[in-house]
Amino acid sequence: MSKPYKIIYYPTAMDDVRNILNYISIDNPPAAYHLIDKIDHAIQSLADFPSKGAIPKDPQLKTKQYRMLIIESYIVFYISNHTLSEIEIMRVLSSKIIKIFFDAH
Repeated sequence: MSKPYKIIYYPTAMDDVRNILNYISIDNPPAAYHLIDKIDHAIQSLADFPSKGAIPKDPQLKTKQYRMLIIESYIVFYISNHTLSEIEIMRVLSSKIIKIFFDAH
């Protein structure tokens, strides 16, 4: 079996996770921590299955070799660096925000 990939969170992704936690914690702290645990568990599974996520339809994201992992109503955007055996977590965004962005364009 091959060695697990290292998971690296970019600062923007860490900010995204903190913002999700803070926003949901306003109304329901236990639900916020449960969601963050669920997102973290899904991201950690990428260490063993780096190609698990879907390839985005957006041509720019596809060209940059992004993949998407969907967890409830959130989307994790990441890049698998097979040469270094690393998963680069780029963003963790609400699918509602993404829908608004793409509907506007």
